[in-house]
Amino acid sequence: MILYIIPAYGETTRNKRYSPIVLRASELGYEVITLNLQIKRGQVLSELVDSAIKTIGDKKDVSILGFSMGALIGYCVSTRLAIRKAIICSISPYLHNDVITLGPKFEKHIGKDLAEDVKKMRYLKSKAETLSLLYGELEHPLLIKRSKSLFKKNTGVKKIVPIIDTGHEMTPKYINKIIREL
Repeated sequence: MILYIIPAYGETTRNKRYSPIVLRASELGYEVITLNLQIKRGQVLSELVDSAIKTIGDKKDVSILGFSMGALIGYCVSTRLAIRKAIICSISPYLHNDVITLGPKFEKHIGKDLAEDVKKMRYLKSKAETLSLLYGELEHPLLIKRSKSLFKKNTGVKKIVPIIDTGHEMTPKYINKIIREL
């Protein structure tokens, strides 16, 4: 079993909050591999998704865990590859109409190339055998809405896990919920 972890923007699995997740995954028999896919100025999201797909290739018994922007990349990968499990944590709502909803300030913040790229990308159905969508109850309303809409869109084994009294951060409570999904 392989677990690919895609950290949030600006993070790596060396951040101490990832340690208990990596430790528990290893105890459960996963080979843990980090995909440090960070968007740099002038780069587009579709390139990172393609890079992840190329890295995973045709490996079997693959699971993906992503947080925030890492969750968005992980979810997009799960729409193109048949994987065992996708654990999508606090998915950044940045595809298609989300960019329009977030407005021109957001487009300016992420840059023209990235904004144009994500406007073309759609939320498709995940091909994961099991899909877990986690979010903090205190997160941005658009993120919560996107998590719930993805839950409705997908069929098969799926779970939505709201985390009480939690915002957009991996608190100990959030980490424990992630570990349960492994």
